[in-house]
Amino acid sequence: MQSELLKHNEFELFDLLPSFIIDLELLNQKYIKLQHQYHPDNFANQDSDTYAQALQLSALINTAYATLSSPLRRSMCLLRLYNVELDLSCDTQLPMPFIVLQMDTHEAIHDAKLAEDIEALEILEKDIKRQQNNLILQLDIEFANHNLIEAKELTKQLSFYNRLLININDTISNLY
Repeated sequence: MQSELLKHNEFELFDLLPSFIIDLELLNQKYIKLQHQYHPDNFANQDSDTYAQALQLSALINTAYATLSSPLRRSMCLLRLYNVELDLSCDTQLPMPFIVLQMDTHEAIHDAKLAEDIEALEILEKDIKRQQNNLILQLDIEFANHNLIEAKELTKQLSFYNRLLININDTISNLY
């Protein structure tokens, strides 16, 4: 068992260069290979320490995969690798135009919910995803240029878009 894997960051674990935009297909292939190699079932007949280490490695692989698969979590991971602190629960200062846009979007979601207007919610969802994709492209540029202050600010905005999408999806689910 390779316990040194426990010391790797998420990118190293999957043998990927630390970058915001990654090949998700390649990530998936490497995930399957690592999970197959270190799945606890492969070590069920070994001693308890080896089995426990396999459980730990499997959990680490799953967590790292989830982190790298998510643009928000991947951005947070990169910031952490560059020693940039960001606590999304505390660091909530954002530009006023962005805050106003978020308030307007929350109000539109609320209005659509009250009207039980799934079509309006789906239109909002599409618009938020478009804005989120634009933000992801900006994040890629900022990380590529090592502009970590701007990457941090964009990561905070990405977090808001994620929450809006969760809100819309929950609202649509509740209306069905």
